[in-house]
Amino acid sequence: MPTIEEQLRYFAVKVNNGSGCLFQPDSKDYTYVLTVKHNLEIENEAKEKELIALNDIKIYRGNVEEEPISDIIVFQTHETLDLALIVIPYIGDSEMVLTHSYPTKDELLFLYGYPSRLSKIEGEKREDVRCFCNMKREDGLGTEIRTEQGQDTWDINTQKAMLGFSGCGVFVDINGVVVLKGIFPELKDPTGANKKLNSFYISNFNSIAVKLGRKHLLPSGLFSFNPYMEKAFNGLDPYLKQCMDKNMESVVNSPITPIKIAERNKDTLVVPASERYIDNISQSKLWTAWLELLTILKISNPEIEDLDNSCTIVPLFFSANQHLIKGIIKLFLTDQKLKSLIRANGLVVFSSLHQAGGLDYLSKEKVKNLIAVVDRPDPFGGKKMMIDNTSQIPEFSCIHIEHFENKIAQIETYQLSKEEILRLIQQEIINIFNYGS
Repeated sequence: MPTIEEQLRYFAVKVNNGSGCLFQPDSKDYTYVLTVKHNLEIENEAKEKELIALNDIKIYRGNVEEEPISDIIVFQTHETLDLALIVIPYIGDSEMVLTHSYPTKDELLFLYGYPSRLSKIEGEKREDVRCFCNMKREDGLGTEIRTEQGQDTWDINTQKAMLGFSGCGVFVDINGVVVLKGIFPELKDPTGANKKLNSFYISNFNSIAVKLGRKHLLPSGLFSFNPYMEKAFNGLDPYLKQCMDKNMESVVNSPITPIKIAERNKDTLVVPASERYIDNISQSKLWTAWLELLTILKISNPEIEDLDNSCTIVPLFFSANQHLIKGIIKLFLTDQKLKSLIRANGLVVFSSLHQAGGLDYLSKEKVKNLIAVVDRPDPFGGKKMMIDNTSQIPEFSCIHIEHFENKIAQIETYQLSKEEILRLIQQEIINIFNYGS
C-alpha cells in the first residue's frame, strides 16, 4: 500500500502561485483539480480582481520540475465562496482512491501544498502543516482549524509562511489512507494571529460541478467493483483465479456497488461500529473483501438473483485495527449494535488490513468456549472482555475472508477442465458454509 507521503504527493498539485488537490470523480473522461478562486485571479489596470484566461492556468504535478498539465478543459468558480473547480484530461487509473468527509472537533489534520517560501530553493517544494479541527464556522460552509505550532521563524511571520498553501487539501490519516477533509483558502486572521485557518467543505464543489454539467465529487472506486478484480483472490494460482473470473464479472456487472453497500450498512460496515464509516470507504481491502464474498455467494448458488439481500445472511465486517479472530469476537460481543446482528447458528465473516495471523476460522464450539471464560483475565492483555448477559449470546462461528481462499487454494487442478474445477470450488465453498453454520 502506498505510504501517506506517496499519496499526498500524488494528489497535491501547484496551481499558478498557489496549490490544489486532484480528485477523480466517477468518470474516465476527465479529472478535477480543487483549488481556490484567488489562484485564478489577477489585478487589472483599475486594481480590480478578474479571472485569468484558461490558457494562463498553470497546473504542475510532482515537485514542479515537469511541464504543466496541457489541454485544460474548463474551469468554474463558486458563486460566493473562494473556491474554483478545474477540469483537466483524465489522468488514468490509480490504486489510490481519495474520498472526503467532514472533520470532527479536535481531529488531527494536516495541510499539504506548495508554500511560496520554498519555490526558489533547491530541493523539496512541498510541505505539510500539522493542524487540528477547532470548530465549525457559523455559516456552516466549513470549519476553523488551528496549527499545532506557529509558522513563524526568525525571518518570516505566519502570514508570509502560509503564502502558496491557498487551495491545498486538508487531510487526515485514517489507518494509512489519506481522506480529504477540506480545502484551505486563507488565514482567518489576515495578520496570522492566533494560528487560525479556514477550511471549506468539499461538498461545496458539487454546485460548481452542476454548473459545468459534470459529476458530483464521489470517487470512481465506489461506483463499481471493477477496480478490485485484480486484487481479489490474488493468493490463488492463475488457473484457479481464472475459473472464478466469470463469477467475479457477474458481480461487477450487477446493480450492487460499493457505495450502495456503504449506504446500506452505514455504521456497521466496520468493526468497531462507527458512525464515521465514510472515513473507511477508501480502504481498498474493504471492497476487495466484499467482492470476494459476493463472488463466493454467487458460486455457491448460481441461481441467486438478489446478491445484495444474500449478504444479510452472511454478514461481512471490516477492521483496520484488528486482524486476530479472537480480538474481532471480543469487539463484536462488547458492542450492542454489532451483537444484535449475530444470528443463531450463523456465520460472521470479517476482513482486515493485515492477514489473519494464522488462525482464520473459529467454530461455534470454540467461540462458545471463548465466551465461557470471559470472567478470567486475558493472559495477554490482562483485561476481561466485559460482556453483558453472556448466556443470551446466540451460537455462531467466525471466519476471516482469507479462509475461503486458503481452502480453495488446496484444490488440485491437474488435468481438470475449468468446469470441473469450478464444481470443486463450489463444493468447497458449500462445505465451509455448512460447517460454519
